[in-house]
Amino acid sequence: MTSTSRRIIAQRLGVTFPDGQTTLSELDFRGEPGEFVSILGPSGCGKSTFLRCVAGLQEPTTGTLLCEDDEAAASRIAFVFQDPNLLPWRNVHQNVGLPLELERQSSEQIAVRASDAIQLVGLEQNDSSKLPHMLSGGMRMRVSLARALVTDPHVLLLDEPFAALDEISRQMLNEELLRLWQQQGWTTLFVTHNVTEAVFLSQRVIVMSRRPATIIDEFAIDFDQPRDAELRGTPAFAETTRRVSAALRGAMS
Repeated sequence: MTSTSRRIIAQRLGVTFPDGQTTLSELDFRGEPGEFVSILGPSGCGKSTFLRCVAGLQEPTTGTLLCEDDEAAASRIAFVFQDPNLLPWRNVHQNVGLPLELERQSSEQIAVRASDAIQLVGLEQNDSSKLPHMLSGGMRMRVSLARALVTDPHVLLLDEPFAALDEISRQMLNEELLRLWQQQGWTTLFVTHNVTEAVFLSQRVIVMSRRPATIIDEFAIDFDQPRDAELRGTPAFAETTRRVSAALRGAMS
């Protein structure tokens, strides 16, 4: 699998729903090709709405949003949600291959690309025949991630994908996601409420205000790559986490 990442540019982006509720207002954002950006903010402020706008699932009311490369080629965007949303009657291989079925790819292409995606996220090929109820929470999330990656995306959007997992599983999947990002180079937007997770994963962390949300602070995260579990125990990591947490508390006040 290979991908060419995309630049994401939002200018004065706003979203107002039919009931008159404004979720995003005058939001400006620029994500560079291959950048990993985490998004923090108060609950319900519009983080997920912003991802939905980038994915083309929500039409902005005002402003502009572009997802492009230098040649303005069409972008493939993959979205990973908090709930894996696996079809219970389909096994792992069939769930992962579903996006390719919807694209009417050949059965041969689906078989190869689904197997590649399953291997990419660290699942064994003997997991391919298992149904979702036979998998742990962490394994189900790996399947959800493989289903997104099977499309060979330019942009990867993740909306609190590890929120329901225990702490050790979350940390392991954080490390796995970083490995995949370094290998594949997608432009990545990651919504989370976990400051430690955001600092560990990201090159940049942005903090959004209460609704109607805009970006009120951002932090460059300059720790070297690749990162491992030991980073979380360093004084520099603790200090960065403290500063980001203070900004998030300010956004909630």
